[in-house]
Amino acid sequence: MPEQPKKSRKGVGGRPTKYKPEYCQKIIDYFSIDVEEYKSGEKKYPTFIDFAHSINVSDESMNRWKEKYPEFRGAYKKAKKLLESFFIQAGMQGAVNTTFAIFYSKNCLGWKDKQEIDQSVNLAGSLKINIVRNKDGKNDSNRSNIENT
Repeated sequence: MPEQPKKSRKGVGGRPTKYKPEYCQKIIDYFSIDVEEYKSGEKKYPTFIDFAHSINVSDESMNRWKEKYPEFRGAYKKAKKLLESFFIQAGMQGAVNTTFAIFYSKNCLGWKDKQEIDQSVNLAGSLKINIVRNKDGKNDSNRSNIENT
């Protein structure tokens, strides 16, 4: 009788995932918090770490789920937008400390300070630009110059 090939166990094993499709709605519900609920102390500030703990997993597990389950990735993105919206409203209503609001916005939401620089040059005359090229066609910066006329 011919010998049967051995079945590969590659990729088999490890702990089964704790992912459940209902976590998609659960994460959206968790981050659908009204500022008044937060201000009254009825609910605490929502974080992804706290949500992970509420379903007995690590935040690293949720990061893996985002890669593996497209429906969870979409729910996670929506939850992140809900958190951003909540944070804006809480900041506008003075429900969060200003220093914390600035720090959090820059480090967790990817916000940046914006600086606008208006620079203008007023030339009272005209410029004469002399560009000298070497025999090989390259600019000779030692002999090229700009003159104000």
